[in-house]
Amino acid sequence: MKFTEEDIRDKDRLERMVQEESEHIFSSVIARKGRTLAEVQSSVRQGKVAELWLIENEGYVEAGKRWHDLRDENGDLVEVKAYSVNDTGAPMVQRDLKRIREEGWNTSRWYILFKYEYGTYELLEKIEV
Repeated sequence: MKFTEEDIRDKDRLERMVQEESEHIFSSVIARKGRTLAEVQSSVRQGKVAELWLIENEGYVEAGKRWHDLRDENGDLVEVKAYSVNDTGAPMVQRDLKRIREEGWNTSRWYILFKYEYGTYELLEKIEV
């Protein structure tokens, strides 16, 4: 499973998704982490492309719950990440999984990891959390 942002059909929806989450993140000094709005938007876009591709092509729907990404065909919550990594052993991936498993605020059952490199997304793994 490989795709690029060009494969997204509903570009207006993508822009709305990016704008909404970027503004929410940027409004919090803690979540912003010293980044400019443009940097936040770039980071958010990377993830939203993967989410919207799953919505448009794999039957997922928006979770409708703050800080949760999608729901699958069974209604289970799914966390979607798109990183420049080669496997799930990467520190940022392990940090995500630990946070979901231990902190309790993210109740996702699944974690879908895409490798993002040179504008191309490639599914690496779907992990039951």
